[in-house]
Amino acid sequence: MEKADSPFASCAFFIRGGGCSDDLLHFMLDLAIAADLTILAAMEPLVPVIVSESQRAHLLADMAAAEHPPALCQTPEELRRVLMGGYDEWRRYRDFLIDEGFKRWEPR
Repeated sequence: MEKADSPFASCAFFIRGGGCSDDLLHFMLDLAIAADLTILAAMEPLVPVIVSESQRAHLLADMAAAEHPPALCQTPEELRRVLMGGYDEWRRYRDFLIDEGFKRWEPR
């Protein structure tokens, strides 16, 4: 979704290590609200994060109708709950690959 008066239409965060601090979550949420951005975290299952109900109408049809519906997050704690579930699964997968050398992966 791009606003005509917006100086940019997207943003990316590359988070490493132990996850998100409270300050980082607050910043991400404030930025998404100010720029009317949807948050798409690289995680399975993909759960689009919307920061206002009005964004729901602008999601791609397959995202809006996915098994896991968009999550409306308006507080840093709500954002943490969505992102940390995905991060934990991603970390489990990463650790498996490191330990097993890309042998065989079976998602839960």
